[in-house]
Amino acid sequence: MRRYLSLFWEFLKISLFVVGGGYAIIVVADEVFGRKLKWLKEGELLDHLPVFQMVPGLIAGNTAIYTGLKVAGRLGAVVALVAVALPSFLIFLGVSCGYAFLPVGNPWVESALLGLRAALTGIVFGTLMKRNAVARSDEPSSGLPSGRNEKKPTDSRIIQDTPATSP
Repeated sequence: MRRYLSLFWEFLKISLFVVGGGYAIIVVADEVFGRKLKWLKEGELLDHLPVFQMVPGLIAGNTAIYTGLKVAGRLGAVVALVAVALPSFLIFLGVSCGYAFLPVGNPWVESALLGLRAALTGIVFGTLMKRNAVARSDEPSSGLPSGRNEKKPTDSRIIQDTPATSP
């Protein structure tokens, strides 16, 4: 029970305070669950980024499901997904209820959204840089392709022993 509560609390904090969407959440979740809590291998979530992008759904949700499933089974996946979705749902509910009261063309609101766009650009760039650093490391952390240019052994005998066929 304690692990479920900890999983819920960590994903709730990440989802509530991290601005930038799924890519930013992956970086922070990797830090929390890989480095701090040691529940996952360090860099494991970044290694699985292509899978999270390929599977239908939000990247943050896919990250939560993967982490919850790996850490605490099926119930852990549900707990982590609810924790990731809850802040967004509550914020969206609050904004939609109060949207009619916001004046159109408010310079404060427009400036805030412009600032969030700039912050998101930096977060995505930072995520890409961290992913590049993980891809260049010598030690792979999962069985997934990491984008490294690894030398593959070639057997020259295969080329030499193959008889040439002429039409």
